[in-house]
Amino acid sequence: MDLSLYLVTDSGLLAQSGGGEKRDLPGTVAAAIRGGVSIVQLREKTLDTRSFVLLAHGVKAVCKAAAVPFLVNDRLDIALAVDSDGVHIGQDDMPLKDARRLLGMDKIIGVTVETVEQALNAYRQGADYVGTSAIFETTTKVHPHGVPALGEEGVAKILVAIKAEEKRALSLGELGLRKRFECPVITIGGINSTNVAKLLAETSALASAIDVASLSPRLSGVAVVSAIISDHDPELAARALSTIVRPLVESHLPTPSISKIMPDKTTELLGKVLAAFDKVKADRPLVHNITNYVVMRVSADAILGAGGSPLMAHSPREMDDIVSFVHCLVINIGTLSDPWIAAMKMAATKANTRRIPIVLDPVGAGATPYRMETVLDLLRSYKVSILKGNQGEIGSLVKHCRSSTDLDTGSASSRGVDAAGDLADPVRVATTVALEFGATVCMSGAVDYISDGNVVVKCANGNDQLGLITGTGCITSAVIGCFAGVVGVDEGIVASVAGTLLIGIAAELAVRENRVRGPASFRTALFDSIYDIDRETLAKRAKFEVL
Repeated sequence: MDLSLYLVTDSGLLAQSGGGEKRDLPGTVAAAIRGGVSIVQLREKTLDTRSFVLLAHGVKAVCKAAAVPFLVNDRLDIALAVDSDGVHIGQDDMPLKDARRLLGMDKIIGVTVETVEQALNAYRQGADYVGTSAIFETTTKVHPHGVPALGEEGVAKILVAIKAEEKRALSLGELGLRKRFECPVITIGGINSTNVAKLLAETSALASAIDVASLSPRLSGVAVVSAIISDHDPELAARALSTIVRPLVESHLPTPSISKIMPDKTTELLGKVLAAFDKVKADRPLVHNITNYVVMRVSADAILGAGGSPLMAHSPREMDDIVSFVHCLVINIGTLSDPWIAAMKMAATKANTRRIPIVLDPVGAGATPYRMETVLDLLRSYKVSILKGNQGEIGSLVKHCRSSTDLDTGSASSRGVDAAGDLADPVRVATTVALEFGATVCMSGAVDYISDGNVVVKCANGNDQLGLITGTGCITSAVIGCFAGVVGVDEGIVASVAGTLLIGIAAELAVRENRVRGPASFRTALFDSIYDIDRETLAKRAKFEVL
């Protein structure tokens, strides 16, 4: 989201055209965008609803054609009616949490703040950006309740507070109600081409003087009204401002590869994960596990805690019957034997016939030729939806991929059923294996990488305690099976991210209240946390991004 030059409209300030007629607002906005305006807010305090809607449609069309975000000031009814890219609300408008509930996570919501306290509240409630009240006295931005203009120092204090809160939230890994940790800050009020460079420099200098943690705070842009709307040449006025502002806020602008109005893919994925979470709780999917002796009980307990229903069976004589009524098949090769391999193949055949997901956990795949042959046979003979393994296991499959001739697997290897070392390029490894075998790869490690060969997701929840007890990777595979059972064979990314997040967050919660003294108490606390996690906790604590 590029906030560098933020235009706020006011039809009452429109200048006359060269022919002496008053300019129309859509035309003025179009000219301003050509001059460098990066985002537009329709702010029309005196229009009736019908006139506002008609004008909003016109301005939105101009913004959409230029790929510039279009926001509506205050009026959520107008925003919903015209499907704007978002809204900007003040302290006396609808509460942010209600606006978010009505508009959804994919819309932009900005908030006007007058104080540090209001700014921090807006951050914690999920504002996508904050705009300060007027920095200078102006007739177009009247301060409520007699609040004086903030000045550079007042804006700097808000800026420092927001950046410190970003750092605090990031260090704790607490995203809360936010879509991302960053919250840009802009200011408004009496800004024009003659004073904008000075105010940007002075707010930055004052913020740096206040800031003792070397956060280097800087405004992400400025909002203007009359400096563009009232000008006889709005394109030239916008270009004069943009030429000054953009170099001074360049570090806050998005990378050129990201469209200004492209839906946030991480936010979109979070919505799908939460929907899958709700569906698991509602549907209680039946998950068939052909898994190893060591983790049978804990895998069943994890599935129950997540909201599913476990079934553990491995006799070839009943595979066809059992797979005929389950929602997902999880195959784990931990304690491998020929009869179990026969059962796995029979179950996989039936699962493919019914088109239900198969989750394959290639435990210790690189440890022995027997294990590798079994994994390759399953991957090449059956449609596996999700391949879930650690870096050593997934890395060991790379040499069996046709496109891996120059791929460095670093120091990663299998030590028994555990991973040893790290992959040099985990993203490329996950993507290569996914493309080779036509499965979503869910690769665990200090950071988890998930790829279907096209999309790559990085997940960062979890802690070191997960490595102190047996089978946490296996229970993650089992829980992924719960989600696969409700989203189907084509949503491997959603199921993998959901299961990975659930176990990672549960591990973090398990140690939060000092209940854990060692591996045994951690195991108990982990399973309590799997059961305790609700939708809000999952959304608040999820740490992942679509790369």
